[in-house]
Amino acid sequence: YLGSTVQVIPHITNEIKQNVYRVGKEDNADVVITEIGGTVGDIESLPFMEAIRQVKKEVVVMMYFTFT
Repeated sequence: YLGSTVQVIPHITNEIKQNVYRVGKEDNADVVITEIGGTVGDIESLPFMEAIRQVKKEVVVMMYFTFT
């Protein structure tokens, strides 16, 4: 970011989303399965959870599963 301020939202979450979308486009995939590891409540996983939440709102057809 060339010395600019980096924020978790939107900068880091946008990078995570771009990687999810890139995998689907490069492989011309009908389905992309993404595992978000970690422990629920861990602060380290929050950017990933937020990015997936945003993807869920942006994608027209999406199945979203949460396993605990």
